[in-house]
Amino acid sequence: MTNAVTQDNNETIKEWSKHLEHLNYEATKYTLKATTQLIPSVEAETRLAPRMHLKCRLPSLQPKRLNEGFGTDTFFSEVKSSCGNKCGQVFLGIKSGYTVFIPLKSKAYAYAALSDYIKDVGAPLFLSSGTAKEENLGKWISICRTIGIQKHSSKPYYQHQNKVEHRIQDIKRRASLVMKQYNAPERFWDYACEYITELINHSATWQLAWRTPYESLHGKTPDILLFLL
Repeated sequence: MTNAVTQDNNETIKEWSKHLEHLNYEATKYTLKATTQLIPSVEAETRLAPRMHLKCRLPSLQPKRLNEGFGTDTFFSEVKSSCGNKCGQVFLGIKSGYTVFIPLKSKAYAYAALSDYIKDVGAPLFLSSGTAKEENLGKWISICRTIGIQKHSSKPYYQHQNKVEHRIQDIKRRASLVMKQYNAPERFWDYACEYITELINHSATWQLAWRTPYESLHGKTPDILLFLL
């Protein structure tokens, strides 16, 4: 059995040597060891006559994987928005500062914001949150386990450990200034927060060597005018 496995490995290395423009055997072997490789074949997804499944058999392979951890917390408003939103979930990149704001009708729907964030942005290396039960129990933790996201929680009464708190205050302050500048009714606060979030993601900052959070996270420069037109 061992000889058969060794023979298969040798054939794989020789095959990859050809793909790597005839790199020598040793270099090819260690290159494969030092490289993240996709599963070459998954029987559940590649059978000739696939069975009908209501759910994806490998959900963790579906979303884009982000090379960064994110913090998250809930944003609350004293005014009910025109869309019926009373709060929002904020996600903040630990290194890039990339920010995502998703309005919610209630904090009980925090898990829905998490699903939308993973679908639209990607799955982070880890997710750091407070001690609220909406972010540590039920559907929220089920999503993290299904997608394969590590879960970190800050200690009770030490909210300053979560950097999202400062970003939420910044969003609130700037959204309030924008609404006053254009005499916008308070019921449109969620639109103002989404607008400010886009401005943050597309604004260069000295902490990132004068790059934007968008570029820091996605690795490409944004089209800054697209969300302003």
